[in-house]
Amino acid sequence: MKPFSFVRPQSARPSEVVLTPEQVRLIEDTRRFYEQLQKKPAVTSVLLAAILSFWLLSFGMGVQDDPHTLIRLGAKINYFIAHGQWWRLVSPIFLHFGILHILFNGYALYILGRMIENLYGRRRFLILFAVSGVASIFASYAATPQMSVGASGAIFGLLGAGAVVGYKHRLDIPPAFRRFFGRGLLPWIVLNLALGLMIDGIDNYAHGGGLAAGTLVAMAMQARIGRTPAVSPWPIRAAVTAGAAGVVGLFVFTIVAMLNNLFIDESLPPPKFWQEYADPAARLAAEIPGPLLRDETTPVKLGAVYIERELGFQIAVEREPEKQLTLEKAIDDLNRKIDETAEIDRTTVQIHHDEESALAGYQARHIYFSYQLKDQSLPYSIEIWLAPTPDGLVSASCSAPDLFYPSFARWCRRFAASVQVLPP
Repeated sequence: MKPFSFVRPQSARPSEVVLTPEQVRLIEDTRRFYEQLQKKPAVTSVLLAAILSFWLLSFGMGVQDDPHTLIRLGAKINYFIAHGQWWRLVSPIFLHFGILHILFNGYALYILGRMIENLYGRRRFLILFAVSGVASIFASYAATPQMSVGASGAIFGLLGAGAVVGYKHRLDIPPAFRRFFGRGLLPWIVLNLALGLMIDGIDNYAHGGGLAAGTLVAMAMQARIGRTPAVSPWPIRAAVTAGAAGVVGLFVFTIVAMLNNLFIDESLPPPKFWQEYADPAARLAAEIPGPLLRDETTPVKLGAVYIERELGFQIAVEREPEKQLTLEKAIDDLNRKIDETAEIDRTTVQIHHDEESALAGYQARHIYFSYQLKDQSLPYSIEIWLAPTPDGLVSASCSAPDLFYPSFARWCRRFAASVQVLPP
């Protein structure tokens, strides 16, 4: 028997495929566009490194249990921005709360940042990201008092830019990639905005502000798409370079301010003016931070209470003529007041420091302590100065939730240092 052999029929040989010039051009355009999207995104990588570094810093300082770290680092707090810490319109972009928050935003920034940076170039991308991010925080500042952190507003700006690219340059994008831009991004934009409406704690004002800003900036910019991308005139190139340099300077200034506020000076800037308090009946005078308003709903016998309602910061100055006390008895009197206040959980009272001081020219006791109310888990801090005088006990106190109290320390101590006992 002859060994088996297979001979391919002549008709089974593959025929030659001849591509038209248009097909060759399309393949080359697709390859070129793919290679453009695969370039290493330097600016996106730096932004991700900065965001991750601040998350690790806040995580290491216990932000999961105490959001005070985020407030000290630069979370969006409207009251702080209104009183001079304008850099908080930038700093929240670098901050995140919780591992899911950083993972979601970090992944979204990596995917979108890589595409948008490679389509617009490093300088234009940096401007687009910064404008979207700052606009998102400003929109939140204008619309809601809630604390806010996260780069999601800037990421929404990148989504808007991707949609603009799809419509503005639809003829320059190869067909294989068109579904990733333009209308292809609209469902993601709508879905994420809808999630923001359904889930508590998501700042949809920031998302909307970032989306609007990113869309508008992208409409004014020219992407680098096509075989021969358009070259902008030199005045525009110079303006883009100057804008990118300005963004770098803004980010560096903000990061320095964040670290300074965390490690060196976690206080509010001084108020623009101080108002004079003088009450002849109480025989007391003091300087009051301008933003605080007198609270008539919290009566004192002789003196006054001033309060900032948004953050719960309160100061009080009082004279109690009937209390002819020594310093030791003044401390006992304070403890009795705490015990008699039904709302305070006595087991949570912690004294942080207790030292001799001065108030209105008299020897005083300065005590800094914290406590919790029985129906709340939020701790409060109080600094109080107690000064027995020949005309009775004089006290000056400042209190606020623990989250915010350290920022008011400078205001508090200037107020206490200004208290005077007026002559009869």
